Amino acid sequence: MTRNAMDRLAAARPAELDPEPDARRRERDILDAISQPSRPRHPHKRTRTVRRVTLGLAATATVAVAAAAVVTNGGGGGTGGPERTLDARTVLLAAADHADREPAASGMYWHLVRLDTHYQRARSGKATYKVAMSRRTETWTPITPGKEQWVRTQELGAVSATPADWAAWQRAGAPDRVQVQSPTLILTSPRTVSTRPGKVSTSHQRYEPRYWIGRDVTTKQLRALPETPRGLRSWLMRFYAKNRNGLGAVRRPLHADEYLFQVGKVLVTEAPVTAKVRAATFRMLAALGSVKALGERTDSQGRTGVALELQSFFFSSSGPDSGDDRRSGDDLSGLTSGQELIIDPDTGRALADETIVKAEGRAKDFPAGSRLASSVFIEQGWSNTSPAAR
Repeated sequence: MTRNAMDRLAAARPAELDPEPDARRRERDILDAISQPSRPRHPHKRTRTVRRVTLGLAATATVAVAAAAVVTNGGGGGTGGPERTLDARTVLLAAADHADREPAASGMYWHLVRLDTHYQRARSGKATYKVAMSRRTETWTPITPGKEQWVRTQELGAVSATPADWAAWQRAGAPDRVQVQSPTLILTSPRTVSTRPGKVSTSHQRYEPRYWIGRDVTTKQLRALPETPRGLRSWLMRFYAKNRNGLGAVRRPLHADEYLFQVGKVLVTEAPVTAKVRAATFRMLAALGSVKALGERTDSQGRTGVALELQSFFFSSSGPDSGDDRRSGDDLSGLTSGQELIIDPDTGRALADETIVKAEGRAKDFPAGSRLASSVFIEQGWSNTSPAAR
């Protein structure tokens, strides 16, 4: 964002919202923001041209009351470096603004394309390296109960995670099948997988799908969710009590922000909700004080967004669950991981939900910043056709 654009945003901010009309305070805030480091990602085998994330002028003007949180590295002329979004609240409110302005849409099917990837430790003879094991899933979920849901899946094979891993795989003879094992569930037995993509499989069945947002709900119930952040939060909190002592892989009590962050992610990534509900979800998340913006991230499809995390929502195997009662599947790696939600504030869409290593522990081949898993949402929208009509 250029200095001129920042000046226009400042002009759009109502004067009565500035309790201290202090120009030096604005400069201090910007300098403090610029000084925050951005954590780099590990390299990927393929490089792509990606679009720089900016907050569109109209959207940013809408949320300028929150903070002047998009700055330009290098100062002065606005061309000294890449733009970085630094404030979670502003990013989420910009996404909400874009979602709010989407035209009302509907269809016979909710069409979702996602790519789920787990990063594993691979072995070929004496060589060890990392691979990404991905599954592509495409679903057509009917909005009308009783109709058939269609699902198309494909296993994409074990692919080298980085150029260095690809080189190690080549030195091992580029085998078609490799042994893989989770870097965290180290007591599980290795399994042999193919490095080649599998066949595409298409199936269909007649049933009513459910989505978990504190409890299981139907597509009809999702369509009836409150379209205001206060109403949505109130609805979701009705089910907090029964989930507060643990949620999925989290074996400890959750505070309300953690719970709302987890169920909110479902609403903005995969659930067939209206654009108004998605906007309300972004605004609900913007009100959580523990959500932090981490800067720009690029997902596995080459799309750029802003990564957000809940500061306290980290998984660690160094706690009491790593004691002497060790079972197959226990996490004994010693690493700490966190979940990052990548959103594009320019479109009001969630791009990916990733599990990232925060501290490597004993898993030295998975350093801080490495991906452990990711769910990338390639397409989300309504359709009036399914594979049955093709």
